[in-house]
Amino acid sequence: MSETPIDLSQSGPTETVIGAEPTEALDALAMAMALPEQDRREAVAKVVADWPRFLDGWARLGELGRDPVERYAVLPGRLPPRTRHPAWVRLAR
Repeated sequence: MSETPIDLSQSGPTETVIGAEPTEALDALAMAMALPEQDRREAVAKVVADWPRFLDGWARLGELGRDPVERYAVLPGRLPPRTRHPAWVRLAR
């Protein structure tokens, strides 16, 4: 048996706060989303490649998926790169 006490606080775990997205990433995504539809997906993919922890970029890339497999790959329920911090992954299990 472990000697480590278990915290049974009624308030629950502390809130996880994800910091603001980089202004450059927000601007790049806005420009990518303003492109003609045939160029948009590739431009958003470049934004995500440049800022792989940019959650909104992943969300837009999922919306622009060409088929169900691409759309599934970035579903909101799947953990995007920014939330793959070891502590958060343990909480998600």
